[in-house]
Amino acid sequence: MGVQVLEEYNGGRAVLYCSTTDWAFGPVFASTDHAQSFLTWLYTDPRGLTDSQLESKYSQWQSVTKLCAFCSLPFQPAEATSADQLCETCYDWQQQARDMEVNP
Repeated sequence: MGVQVLEEYNGGRAVLYCSTTDWAFGPVFASTDHAQSFLTWLYTDPRGLTDSQLESKYSQWQSVTKLCAFCSLPFQPAEATSADQLCETCYDWQQQARDMEVNP
């Protein structure tokens, strides 16, 4: 039991909730991918933060997080490997595709 991500029925927005108390808390995220990215970045149990602290951490996460130009998943710019602002996975995929064009 712990912090889980609850997704809107139609696959849209998501929120965090405590599976022990069945209590939702924190910001509304654009998707489950965004919520998971925030939890990974936060690297602590958000249930131990006050609302004000959680809001501050969420603002910090938003300021350091970009969306991949190809897959639209969130990533931190330190992970960016090209000026195209692609996440590492999409950048690697793009490089493999270019290599295949050069060396069929």
